[in-house]
Amino acid sequence: MTNTTDSTAAQAPAAEKAPSRMTSRKFLLALVTLGTASMLLWFGRIEPMVWRDVVIATVGAYITANVTQRVMTKAASA
Repeated sequence: MTNTTDSTAAQAPAAEKAPSRMTSRKFLLALVTLGTASMLLWFGRIEPMVWRDVVIATVGAYITANVTQRVMTKAASA
C-alpha cells in the first residue's frame, strides 16, 4: 500500500499559489481592463485596432509588473 499523504503534501504549495495569483490586484486590474475593452469593442464604441493596443499594453504591463515583483522579492531576500 502506498502513502498518498506524501504526494498531496508535495502538491499543496502549487495548489495554494494558484488562487493567490487569481486574486492579486495586478491580475484583477488586467482582467477588468481587458473585459472593459472587449465590451467596448463588442458594442462598437472602440475600433479593433484600439482594442488591440489596449490588449498589448495591458499584457505588457502585467508581465512587466510580475518580473519587477520577482526581482524585488529576490533582491530583498538576498
